[in-house]
Amino acid sequence: MASDRIFCPDDEFESLPEGLNAEERYPAFVVVTASAEAIAKIRKRYPVEALSSPKPARLIQQSKRLPRPWLHRVCVGHTR
Repeated sequence: MASDRIFCPDDEFESLPEGLNAEERYPAFVVVTASAEAIAKIRKRYPVEALSSPKPARLIQQSKRLPRPWLHRVCVGHTR
């Protein structure tokens, strides 16, 4: 199942077809996980935006570019 943002008023969420798992609810949209079939039905009534999963942080690659003394002070918490 994929995550999608359905642009519908919060008070209309209960009238949407079954098979939706509400992850987050806001006044103007709802973030849901649902099957492709359920989303296809909803697209007929409301705009839907597919959400991509967040990419893993690239902290290790970025830390290689930082000067060692500065990196050590940040990681260990020492200040001069």
